[in-house]
Amino acid sequence: MSSYNAPVEKKPKFSVAISTPTYQNLIRNTLADPERAKRFIASITSAVAVNPQLQECETSTIVAGALLGESLNLSPSPQLGQFYLVPFKQKAKYDRNRNLISPECVNAQFVLGYKGYIQLAVRSGMYRKIIVHEIKDGELIRWDPLMEEFEASLIENEEKRDKTDTIGYYAMFEYVDGFR
Repeated sequence: MSSYNAPVEKKPKFSVAISTPTYQNLIRNTLADPERAKRFIASITSAVAVNPQLQECETSTIVAGALLGESLNLSPSPQLGQFYLVPFKQKAKYDRNRNLISPECVNAQFVLGYKGYIQLAVRSGMYRKIIVHEIKDGELIRWDPLMEEFEASLIENEEKRDKTDTIGYYAMFEYVDGFR
């Protein structure tokens, strides 16, 4: 009666699952270009291989998140910071009779990185200027969120600046029509 002790099937590794005809056909049909499909599979397999938590995710959620990033023409490489596939644990669900509806699993969720936001903004052609900058400890002079005024004095020595802790980020944009 109780499904609490139901056997759990061992999930195949992502590199094995992505090689199945089902996923290969899905990716080829979605991306249309065979070379683009090859690059996509290689880049997403690489991104999963370097992230142990992502390896625990359901393959379908990794592919879905990665295809969303690909549709935006963004790279899944964590080093580029354009988008991330973030693992989220889904608890098991049971009905009123305590029968298992869906087991506990880990799903990958697409999360747009700030560099992805910048990339999309630049491509839109709507912005004259986009500035994103780290603010290091000791650089912030004044910040007034009500008046949206910000003042900082950046550390000029790059070596010293690199060694200083980052306390936040500054971002500013200006549309082509002059709006800031």
